[in-house]
Formats: sequence, structure tokens, C-alpha cells
Amino acid sequence: MEAYLIIDQGNTTTKMSLYTSDGTLIQNDTVNSLSHGALINFISDRPITAAIYSSVGDTPADLHRWLADITPLVIALNASTPCPLVLDYFTPDTLGSDRLAAAVGAYCIPECHNRDILVVDMGTAITYDRVNATGVYSGGNIAPGIALRLKALSSFTARLPIINREDIAQHYTTVWGKTTTSAMVAGAVRGVVAEIEYYRSISPKDTAVVITGGDAELFADLLPKTFIVRRDLVAFGLFNIIRRIADPLSA
Repeated sequence: MEAYLIIDQGNTTTKMSLYTSDGTLIQNDTVNSLSHGALINFISDRPITAAIYSSVGDTPADLHRWLADITPLVIALNASTPCPLVLDYFTPDTLGSDRLAAAVGAYCIPECHNRDILVVDMGTAITYDRVNATGVYSGGNIAPGIALRLKALSSFTARLPIINREDIAQHYTTVWGKTTTSAMVAGAVRGVVAEIEYYRSISPKDTAVVITGGDAELFADLLPKTFIVRRDLVAFGLFNIIRRIADPLSA
């Protein structure tokens, strides 16, 4: 069975995914550093219909050539790549490809059809992006992620400690901290919860809120159950972009 190869290179890791033509996820993997060997091992001997990659970091210089060796259609996502959205953004060339892909992914979720959408991508940075019901991407905001907020507190104060992932996992449900560590975690986490609720409150009433990114599942229990949590949102958006290019009749 042929597949679409999706590569999402973030600030800290690279995610690789394979999808069938109907959007079924075949397999995925995450690597700290993308290499030719890791790519070949991931796809094995599977025929690849087309490939697309999105990068917010330093892309390997030979990535495009590696991909061209395994499939005739290779797309590096940018603002000029054909996609289902209209970009209402003053500087489209500076729009992160991950933000664009996540917005496309949310727009293609059936529950989001004909609704305004707020996309929240919770990674190293937290991005808030808006797509209206007619498919216009109308901008968004960028804020520090949980780890960055906590790192800033320890870096720019004299006595506040360094907070690790284990501390966050232990204290993320805390409302009011009773130790310095729990107070810092609660302050960062509850601040983000309030931030998300604020952006939801200034959006149209029936807005669909879609949460993605590495910290999405951490926040799933702290946010309304009506919010959609989708960890593969960027990959799903990339799949929908490459499928429309490779098979226009699928659009």
C-alpha cells in the first residue's frame, strides 16, 4: 500500500508520519535529530506517493534530495504552497509553517466544518491562531510555553529553583501552591488555562477550540470537555495539503 510521508520538524524534535490516501495514520515516530538513516528506517520498503515537510528549525541541507530519491513529489511547506485556507496575514513569509499546518488540520476536522476555529498549539511556544467559518486564516498570537515560563522565573530571579518535567507532572493539577515548586508550576499552568479561556471568551460563541502540541494532553483535564484535543494536528494538516496537491480530485 502506498503512503503519504509527513515530516514535522519542531523546535526540539522531528515527527514523521505515514498516512494512507483516505487519511488513516499508518505509523509515526519522533526523533531528536532527523538523518537519512532514520528516514529510510522509518519508511522501510513502503512506496511513497508524495512527501511534505514543515520546519521551524534547521532543516538538514540534504533533506529535499533524500525525499526526492524516494518519491517524485516533494513539497516544503511555506506561505505560497496551495492549501484550503486564504491567508489574511500581513507578512505571510514569516508565518511559521507549523502554525499554517495546524490551522489547515483544524479546518479539516469534521467537527469544525462551518465554524470559527481557535487553534492552540502548546509546544516550546504556545500559539493561538484563528480560522473563520469560510476558511480565512485571520492571524493569531505567540506566547511562551510552560517550560519557557518556568525557565524564565528561575533564570531572572535570585532564588526561584529550576523546574523539571517531573515537577510539572507532579503539580500541574495544583490550584494554589503550598511549596515554592508547586506555586511556580501552578502559576504557569493556571496562567495558560486562563489565557486559553480568555481567547475563547473573545471569539464567536460557537467557536471550535482545538488543542494540540506536546503539552496538549497535560491540559486536557483542565479545560472544557467540548475542546478538541488532537496531538497529530500539524501532521493531519500537512497530509491534507499534500493530498490535495497530489490528488486534486480529493479536494
